[in-house]
Amino acid sequence: MLRPPPRWILVLLWIASPLIFQVCGLPELIRIGGLFGEDEDPSTEAAFRYAIYRLNQDRNVLSRTKIAYDIQHLPEHNSFLAAKKACDQAGLGVAAIFGPRNHDIAAHINSMCNTLEIPHIEVRLEPLANEVQLFSMNLYP
Repeated sequence: MLRPPPRWILVLLWIASPLIFQVCGLPELIRIGGLFGEDEDPSTEAAFRYAIYRLNQDRNVLSRTKIAYDIQHLPEHNSFLAAKKACDQAGLGVAAIFGPRNHDIAAHINSMCNTLEIPHIEVRLEPLANEVQLFSMNLYP
């Protein structure tokens, strides 16, 4: 039996959704890419799926728009394959990319998202770091 998804992912997506989709004339379908490492806790991906499900169920948030996700699983420490999968998601026309948690791969994906002008949402808890950074959100442009 799956544990309930962590609330921080639901809260983050709920907070970020108006920022990402605050434009006139939204399309009927908005895609969000999810990049998850094969070594990550599966509850993170489950929380991501559940957050999008909840956004689609609440007609007060996006009344005429559905959100779809494209989830890709990344092998550990392979930034080339991660970049290829992120490019595949960009080719699908994703409105934002969520993840991955691996710091090195996330830095590479963040650089790509900056270049392609795609919002990048990363969530990572690094308790061993000197400065704990709970999340980073790139909403460029």
